[in-house]
Amino acid sequence: MRSLRKDIKKIYVSKRLPSVPILDKDNNFTGEYAKVYDTPTELFLNIKPISNDTERQMFGEDTDKILKISYTLYDSQNFEIVNYSAVWIDTTPNGILTDKDHNNPMNNDYLVIKTVNLGNQNVAYVKKITGAKNES
Repeated sequence: MRSLRKDIKKIYVSKRLPSVPILDKDNNFTGEYAKVYDTPTELFLNIKPISNDTERQMFGEDTDKILKISYTLYDSQNFEIVNYSAVWIDTTPNGILTDKDHNNPMNNDYLVIKTVNLGNQNVAYVKKITGAKNES
């Protein structure tokens, strides 16, 4: 069953890849790792704020910063959204896909915090990243 077009928005989703070690100027390992993400995939999916009490209880007090993306694999062209993926909603990716350089960060505004498979329907809950440029 396909989703309704009422709440469809254009989003970009990028799956998280294995972290890479951060090296200093002399190529010595600093003891820290940088998160790295795959090339963002453009999708048109249903996005809504969470609405029922069960969902609110799942996430506690931060429910105003959480959105619900519901989709079928047909809607997402067989792209499956997984936990800790980077998501751009109302934002275009800036091409930076790592958090290694704090002076030139990724511009994703959401992060997938939970995914649920309901048979034919999938749901991904995304949370607004604190400090994102268009945070309200």
